[in-house]
Amino acid sequence: MRTTVGLIVGLLVAFVIGAGGGYAARSVTNPAPAASPAVAACPQGTHPEVWYTAQTWACVAGASH
Repeated sequence: MRTTVGLIVGLLVAFVIGAGGGYAARSVTNPAPAASPAVAACPQGTHPEVWYTAQTWACVAGASH
């Protein structure tokens, strides 16, 4: 029983440290871009669509989803 509780507590602590470390690194190395240039770059009738995994975006026509 003690071993199980210790493993669960250790897993939670590792998760919290990892999540905090990811946010700290992201804020230093990858500042959030301003939304207005992407919106201004798209012609009227289109909207920006972002693919975060590919780290790119494009203007597409139609309703946003």
